[in-house]
Amino acid sequence: MADLLADIERKSREASLAMEAKKEEALEATSSNASLITEELKEKKQEAILTQKDNRKEGIANIEEKKIEAVTTIQDKSADLLETVDFTQNVATEEYLDVLDENGKFTGISHPRSQVHREGLWHRVVHVWIVNSKGQVLLQQRTLNKESWPGMWDISSAGHISAGEGSLVTGCLFMSSHSDESCP
Repeated sequence: MADLLADIERKSREASLAMEAKKEEALEATSSNASLITEELKEKKQEAILTQKDNRKEGIANIEEKKIEAVTTIQDKSADLLETVDFTQNVATEEYLDVLDENGKFTGISHPRSQVHREGLWHRVVHVWIVNSKGQVLLQQRTLNKESWPGMWDISSAGHISAGEGSLVTGCLFMSSHSDESCP
């Protein structure tokens, strides 16, 4: 019986030692797994940081790209605008017209064209009618950016006579600018 008790005690110690060994293995495995998980988390965090940085760089690049697109658009629009401005005339100065009385006589006063039109004042214009040998009249279509009657058909050539100018000289200038015809 003593042998039986000794055998039970020995098997109990062996079982305890085996359980301790299993505990240690489990702790090591858990610790190892925790280390692996920690390493994985660190890697994922690093990837996330790099992705964020890439996204920021991409975002900044996109912003820079948008800025370049906007500047290019502004430059294109400016170029288009500049093409429509006639720099042969002083665009800052409005054309002045001599004001006439109801009998067509000079009053000695001249005003900007916009004021003359706004107030309905009498002023001089020149009309040039080009007629061929068959009696046909040459007409022109007004540009779409004209202030009055855009796109409408008009006489061969016409325009305002600037203050201090003569009708014959102005008529010749308009005729040569609106057609291939010139004054003799």
